[in-house]
Amino acid sequence: MKVGRNDPCPCGSGKKYKKCCLGNPNLHESPGHADPSALEFSSLDELNRHMHRFTHQQNAAPIKDFGGLSSDQMQQLLTRPFEELSWFVTFNPNLGLDDVMECPILGTLESFLAAFADTHGKCRTTPAGNLPRKVVERCLPHCAPWWRPGQPVPKQGALPILSRTVELCFDLKLIDQRGSEIFLTPEGIQLYQQGDWVECFQLLVTRYIDDYDWQFNLPENWQNDHFDHIASSAPFSLWVLAQHETGSITHFLETYHRAFPAFIAPARKSAESKGFVESILVDLLFDYFCQSFGFLERSVENPDQYTMTGLFQKTFVWKCTFRG
Repeated sequence: MKVGRNDPCPCGSGKKYKKCCLGNPNLHESPGHADPSALEFSSLDELNRHMHRFTHQQNAAPIKDFGGLSSDQMQQLLTRPFEELSWFVTFNPNLGLDDVMECPILGTLESFLAAFADTHGKCRTTPAGNLPRKVVERCLPHCAPWWRPGQPVPKQGALPILSRTVELCFDLKLIDQRGSEIFLTPEGIQLYQQGDWVECFQLLVTRYIDDYDWQFNLPENWQNDHFDHIASSAPFSLWVLAQHETGSITHFLETYHRAFPAFIAPARKSAESKGFVESILVDLLFDYFCQSFGFLERSVENPDQYTMTGLFQKTFVWKCTFRG
């Protein structure tokens, strides 16, 4: 039995065989890679076995647009929890307390819990549902380093890092709410008393990638399921950013689009739509995630330029070499 030129390609691309894998020299390196059109099969079972080997080896082959990762590996990055990606990345076991306290979200969390401890573990929200002024002020050195004592205390809604910290505290069950009262849970009390901030930092990073609603701070009319891919692809994006201490967002976007062309495809009809989709990617990945965790800094003079911080370099151990 032969695969015809006009038959669906056995690699699963959906294209005709003649427009896909026919004539690809990479398919002749082993019996499993042999061009099916050049083989004869004595039975359907034999063809199925060959197709199984053929598909497996195709899926395990490195892809340049994926930085040298295979399609199987990319699927794992996009679908597996962060803690199941140890073949790809792990936390640095030598990460220390001084290192992680450079993280704005972690510093805000520590100050947030301390403010609650000062008020017997509970506080009441304002009529508008915001945190009390004293709690907000306690967190400002970490979530608004530009603020100086004597200046008006910003409203909670103007402090995105504080808003993300509060959401993560609820998610991690460090705080709970009953009516207008927010209070520390036993888990929150334990964390504040024991102060295992390195483990907490790693948990925050993991939860933010796996479970946090990345679109939480976007205007409601901008939110779209299409943008969920930005969170799913975060491990790959961090890997790309790790290749250069300094770089340009434009170059990153080019790499991202080569890896995930379907992400930008719906917006290709106009430069305005493409720019909007790219701005959401930059906001959610660079500003809301990386800057909130202290992983990168954006240049004030040239917003297209970024620098990865020492904290970022110390946080992760990458197991795969980028070949893009």
